[in-house]
Amino acid sequence: MHVFVAVLKETPELSPETRQALWATLASELIFFILFQYIGFGGFVDRLAEEVGKLPKIVRSGVGRDHLMWALLQYVSGSIGKNAITEFACVLKLYRTMYWERSPLPTPEVDNSGAVR
Repeated sequence: MHVFVAVLKETPELSPETRQALWATLASELIFFILFQYIGFGGFVDRLAEEVGKLPKIVRSGVGRDHLMWALLQYVSGSIGKNAITEFACVLKLYRTMYWERSPLPTPEVDNSGAVR
């Protein structure tokens, strides 16, 4: 995760497609390391919120962050019955960090196949 954040921090001028690919890579790491229990969910999300909070706001926006949050919510929905709800409170901190905008997010086009994951 440290390399991911360093790349985003040092190169905020990356194209949206490249930033999206970096966020997707982080989501893949999340799925792999947490599902195979190499790292703890709460620790990963807390550290991610801390590191992402240091990034410029332009880097914290876009489709890539949505993909990561979608992956996190998939994990939460699949494991909420096995864990205490307090274990997932860290996601709210990350959500506040990732979605800093005060205005509502645009509604995706339902006719676009890219709007469905």
